[in-house]
Order: sequence, then structure tokens, then C-alpha cells
Amino acid sequence: MTLERKISRAAYEMADDARRFREDLARHPEPAWEEYDTTEKIAAKLAMVGFRPVIARSGLGVVAEVGPRDRPVVVLRSDIDALRVEDARNVPYRSQNPGVHHGCGHDVTTSGLVHAAEILSDIDKSEGLPNRVRLVFQPAEEPGEGAMRMIREDGVLDNAVAAFGMHSWPRIHVGGFGVVQGLIQNSHHAVDLHLRGPGGHASRPTPHTDLTRVGNKFSLALQEGMEKLAQGKGPEAQPIFVFPMQRGSEARNALPTEAYYGGSIRFGDLEAYRNAPEQLRHLADDFAERTGFVNYELNITHAVPPVVNTCADKVAEALAAGRGPTWWSVTSRGRRAVTTSRSCSPESTTSPVSRTPTTPSLASSRRGAHLGAPAKTRTSTRPSSTSTRRHPATRCTTTP
Repeated sequence: MTLERKISRAAYEMADDARRFREDLARHPEPAWEEYDTTEKIAAKLAMVGFRPVIARSGLGVVAEVGPRDRPVVVLRSDIDALRVEDARNVPYRSQNPGVHHGCGHDVTTSGLVHAAEILSDIDKSEGLPNRVRLVFQPAEEPGEGAMRMIREDGVLDNAVAAFGMHSWPRIHVGGFGVVQGLIQNSHHAVDLHLRGPGGHASRPTPHTDLTRVGNKFSLALQEGMEKLAQGKGPEAQPIFVFPMQRGSEARNALPTEAYYGGSIRFGDLEAYRNAPEQLRHLADDFAERTGFVNYELNITHAVPPVVNTCADKVAEALAAGRGPTWWSVTSRGRRAVTTSRSCSPESTTSPVSRTPTTPSLASSRRGAHLGAPAKTRTSTRPSSTSTRRHPATRCTTTP
């Protein structure tokens, strides 16, 4: 029996346990920087199959390793946090934590990586792994903060030659996988605009006391200004810039003394991503000079560069070897591959499924510090929301 078939058989045999673990995570989701119970469950599950899991220094997240210590390290990574949204599904594993839901599928990928760890451990015991494999369960993916903290404090990318992340994607059928060569996810900057004024009665607004009107014009000036700066450049340099969060007065007849506009700006181009903070600040200065409104604060945080994959061809070949045929198509974002199987059974044969290949989004990974000892604490895990930390532009390979 080939190694690929052994892996497929093992995955099939533990499918029920993987499903139960996933559904337990789904019932008890935890948002970013609060994944204490999730961390403990992952560590306990890994310890049950012979690992010596290490809790991250923040007290959230887990690292475990298997394979020869003198070989290069391959990283397999899953995020573990949930979204702060209500779970509206009518399913037995519906969230029991009001206002928190694994709507991004991190329960699925976490369970998958936990059980992949067990398979890798069995292979290492029976015939040995060719490389060291580091399993990383990362907190706080949603705010874009957890990866860099584990890289800097826990050294999860030390000596790594490759890093693999996977994300669920609803448009891919169960049993299918998607791979993208090149750009797969745009960059991200959080943009927070705070305005302050004297307030007043809604019957007597002025250009500087009606912060809602000022904020609408201010946010629009930033959006249109960034679009103008991108004119004539390629499609990946065009900004995706929105302000979905807006807060002001809670009364119809009162002008607020403070207003808040929260948004994000994204690019597929690395240079555009790097230039965005300075450009936004210049646009804000221009608006203040034109209007005379200077009582504002603009914060640009949570910088995450574009995710760019390499070696997707080899990943697709590996998927095809273990699961079935592979199909390629050329798209605007490069060559894509999807491999699918009609059944989860390791004994089933596979045949092409007629559909347009689609791809899951992938997590980012970067280089960092050393792997440290655990320090289980529940205090001061969340970084400051106004941090101006910049993430390095150099990126390791990220593929599913």
C-alpha cells in the first residue's frame, strides 16, 4: 500500500472522531484573544496521541512538532478563533456562546490539523518522516494580530523551509481542494477615523459641529483620493476601501461630540500596500487644510501584506497523488488547480467532476523569533488597537 493510500485510509477511519471534535469547537467558539478553552482542547487532544504540545507564550495557541530534529522544518498551520457574529444555523452543533460563531470555518481546519497530526505521528513511528513537521494552531487571525505574535514570541517559523495553511471555502464541494499560484489574498490595513467637536442641537448645525456630515465627507475624500492615486495602474494596485463601521449620536435631535468611522483598505500589489499609510495621512492633511476641520485622529493599523503563493504546482501534484485527478485553468490571478473526489472512502475511485475550479483563501505566514516555553496567563494578551506595528514585507511560502 502506498503512503498516499495509507494516509487516505487513516483519514477515513478517524473521520467520525474528527467530526465530533469539530462540532464541539463549533458549539463552544471563542473570539480572538479569548481562545483559552480552545487552546486547552487542542493541547489535550495532541497529548492523547503522544505529542508534547507547547502553549504559546501569550497563553493562547499551541505548537507541536514531529519528525527528525536534524531535518528542515515544514509548518502546517490552522487558525482557531471565531467571529463575533450570531450563529443563525439550525444545526445540532449551533454555537452555545451568544454572539460568537465559527462562521469562517476555523473549527473545520483546526479539527483537520489535529487529526493530521495523529496521522503524521503514526507515519513517523512506522516508517519515519523525511522532514520535521511543526503544527501551529494560531489565535486571533480575524483581527490580523495572532500570526506575528507567535512568530515573534514563539518562533513558529524558525528554520522553516515551507509553510502550509488551508481555509474552508463554501463554493468548493466537500472533498475538493483549491490551489492558487501567485496572489491569493489582498493586503489589509485597518483605518480608524475619530472626529471630535462641541456637539449641539440638531436644529442649529454648523459645518464643524455636525460631525456626521464632516465624517461622511472626510471618509469619502479618503476613498476617492486613494482611487485617484491608483488611476493608470494595474488591477492589483486598485484599492478596495470601505467604511462599514459608523458611530455618532444616539439621539435624533443631538449632534454628537464624537464620531467614529471604521474601515479597511486592501491591495493585491505589495508596493501599493506599503505606500497606503503615508498616502492616507497626506489625504487627511489635505482635507483638514481645505475644510478647516483639524480635530480628528487617523489611525492605520493591523497591517497584513498580500498573500502570495509559490510552488502551487507541487501542492496540486501531491493532492492529485492522494485524492484523484487534477484540473487546471488560467484565470486573472494565475494558474489554478482543483482536485476532487466523489467519496471520502479510501477504496473509492475518482473521476473528474465538471465544474469551474474555485479556490479557498489561505492564511499568511512570516519569519520570526525562537520557540519558547509556555506561560499560561489570561492577562494582557490583546495588543493595543492603536499599535502602529508594521509587518515585514518578506514572506514565506503559503499554500494549502
